[in-house]
Amino acid sequence: MAIISSLNLVFKAKTKGATKGINSIKQSIGGLTKFVKAAAVGMAAVFAGSAVKQITAAAAETQQWADILGIASGRLKALNEVGASFNITNERMNDAIKDLGERIADAETGTATFTEAFDALGLSSKDLIKIPLDEAFIKTMNALSKLTDQNQKNFIAAELMADAGFETIRMADQLGDSLADAVAQAQKFPTALNSMDIKKLSKVDLMVERIGRSFSDLF
Repeated sequence: MAIISSLNLVFKAKTKGATKGINSIKQSIGGLTKFVKAAAVGMAAVFAGSAVKQITAAAAETQQWADILGIASGRLKALNEVGASFNITNERMNDAIKDLGERIADAETGTATFTEAFDALGLSSKDLIKIPLDEAFIKTMNALSKLTDQNQKNFIAAELMADAGFETIRMADQLGDSLADAVAQAQKFPTALNSMDIKKLSKVDLMVERIGRSFSDLF
């Protein structure tokens, strides 16, 4: 009887020790789970923060160019999206539009070289200067697409839009009069951000940055 009692005590002691061990493992696993969750949140915050920064920077750049060119940001973004389908970067597309605007102004003040270039396209700087620059650009692209002499087309594109003009020729040739429709279609699904959207994204950026800092404090 004494032996059985002793065995019971030993068994209880071992069971108690085993239970403590199991509880300790559970606590460790629980702590690890919390850490993994925290790490996942932290990493998500890091990637989200990076994405937000890129989107915000791109939107801010589009808005800045829109202000410079006097074009609505949504309209400029649509032009950029159409250009991108022909491997024209936003920077090159915006440069082409800017240069065209300057050449229209130059022709209007009597610079013969640019007046002749517009004449060859069947366009008048007097008419172009009265309409928004994005519309003037589309009209110029349409006129370029109708030229049959490739050398003349290249020369005029360079005259009116400098080096960036060369990159717009393929777009002009393939789209022709449908360029306006392509831009309008791109505008139906706007991805551009206005100044208010940029401010909202900036707040999100600060939030995910704080989450990221909290994550780094775990180490």
